[in-house]
Parts: sequence; C-alpha cells; structure tokens
Amino acid sequence: MFTRSRKDSSLLSSRGLEIDVQKDVLTMYGASNESVGCVLRGTLRFHLIEPLKVKSITLRFLGTVTLGEGAEFQQQEINLIDHKWTFLESESDSYLLAPSNYRYTFELPLPGNLPESVEVPHGSVCYRLMATVERPSFRTDFKAEKTVDIQRAPLPSTDEYLQPTMISGIWEERLGYYISTPDTIYTVGDTFPVMFNLLSLDPYFCMLKTTVVLKEYITYNVKNSNPIMKHYDLSRTSVIANQKQELSWEGSLNLEIPKRTFYDCETEYIRVCHKFFVEIEVMEPTGEVQVLRVLLKVGVQSSLQNELAQSPPEYKPITSFSDMPPPPYNIIVV
Repeated sequence: MFTRSRKDSSLLSSRGLEIDVQKDVLTMYGASNESVGCVLRGTLRFHLIEPLKVKSITLRFLGTVTLGEGAEFQQQEINLIDHKWTFLESESDSYLLAPSNYRYTFELPLPGNLPESVEVPHGSVCYRLMATVERPSFRTDFKAEKTVDIQRAPLPSTDEYLQPTMISGIWEERLGYYISTPDTIYTVGDTFPVMFNLLSLDPYFCMLKTTVVLKEYITYNVKNSNPIMKHYDLSRTSVIANQKQELSWEGSLNLEIPKRTFYDCETEYIRVCHKFFVEIEVMEPTGEVQVLRVLLKVGVQSSLQNELAQSPPEYKPITSFSDMPPPPYNIIVV
C-alpha cells in the first residue's frame, strides 16, 4: 500500500515507496517452546525522480493480537513485537534528497515463541511492515505497508504426526467397532477416507446408518475471562446400511476439508483444531433408534506446511547484509 497526494505524485517514479521481503512467508519450525525462530529480511526502496525535502525515513515491524467484539467478547489488542529501523534520522533541518533509487536493507531475527499468523471470525494475529517518509510541515508523508505471514511447521521427526488415526472398542457389549484413517494430517482442500468395521454382538441388533462429520473448533483466550470456544460443521457424509446385511458391516466414507477451513494452530491467544465424529445409528428389537458417537482428532495444515513437511529447507546461519544504506543527500549538486 502506498499513499501520496496528487501534488507530490510527480516527485516519485511509478514504483514510489516499496517494501520488498526476501520471503513472502516466514516459517517457525517446531513448537513455540523449542523453535529457534526465523529471520525477517528485506529492502525498503524509495524511487525519486525529482529533488525532495525529507525529515526522516523509518520502517516499523509490528505484531498484534486482536480479539473482536461480540456478545461474549470484550475487544482487546495486544502488542507482540514492535521494532523500528531509522534509515534517515530526524533533525532540525530537512534533508534535500537528490533524484535516485534509494535502497535500505533491513534484517530482524524473530524469536521462536512468536505466535503464527491467524485470522478467524473473532480474532487475528497479524504482522505488518510500515514504512514512512516524513515530510516537512504541511507536506503529506509518503507511506507504504506490507503484511508479513508467519506460519509454524511441525518437526518432521515428531511421532505424533507419523501415526494414523484409529480407535476401536465395544459399545455396551453389543457392538464392536474399528474406525481409522490412513494419515493423521491432511491439507486444506483434501478429501480423506474414514474406514469403519462394525460387528454386531447381538443378533437382534440392526445397524441403520453411519455418518461422519468434520468439525472445526476455535478457542479464544480472552484476558480476565474464561476461554471462549466456537465450533462449526465443515462437512458431512453418510451411508445407509443394506437391509439384508449380515452381523458385520464394513465400508468407507470420504470426508472433504473445504477451502474455507482454517489450518491448525495453537497459540497463547487463539487455538484452532479439528475433529470428526462418527455416528452409528442402530435399532433395538423394540424399534427404538440409538446413536453411538465416536470422536477422533485430525490435523489440518496449509499447502505451505504440507510442502515444508515433504522437503524442509536446509539450515542456513543468520548473516547480515553486506550492503549498507546509501548516505542521505543534504545538498544537491547541479
């Protein structure tokens, strides 16, 4: 985003004031208590085509948590990180910059306990870069803004993410069940199978229908209040049993993870997780219908997290930029 007055528009090139970052998405590897963090790197570009008086040039990196208003919410805003680079220090007299393409490189190591970027219906964790070219009095400042996306990827060696999801048991000594999925984690947009095996231990017990429902749970940790949880149905599918079935029944149902799904995150302020219910409807000899509900957890990741899990990047040491910002021009030589 870049703002300027119409009167001053002729002073800059069409590119104006730009914030370029080395990576569009920054990745934290591992949980917040074990991650080594990552590094934000980039360049602030200021393109002048005519001489310009400037008071200062600064760049600010700001991370905030916002919890929105609602019947159950009290609006809150929490600052996570606030860092400022000053490329041109403000002084009593203005600087007179000559026409040029100015480049100011920046770098900031970010701690691994910063929460990842999140945007859900009643809250968000957001990181922004905000550049300001301050003008003398009565002149409009030039400004630019860029959102920085931070995602967290689980460690590939974590056992939790290598085990398939499964559950088995016997309900009231009348129905045996075994339910499983091939993997533990899926990607937004995927469709995955839920496989089930049912065995009636009562010859008069009739199985009617099996339904699977994917639910999304969002927990908001509001200061000075109990956590607030919201849950939403994302997708549902079912299959009706054959009226001539035997005492055992096995099958598979495909469950979709819609594009609107938020990927899992676990921060101090906002937590997103996913579970699916398997509902098995059975009929008693009396005609009464009962429902057995089995709950299983499933992980949902973004496309980027999926790519990182397949081929995590090699470790690179933190190094500083070798090129330094050019000196400001206080005098223009004609």
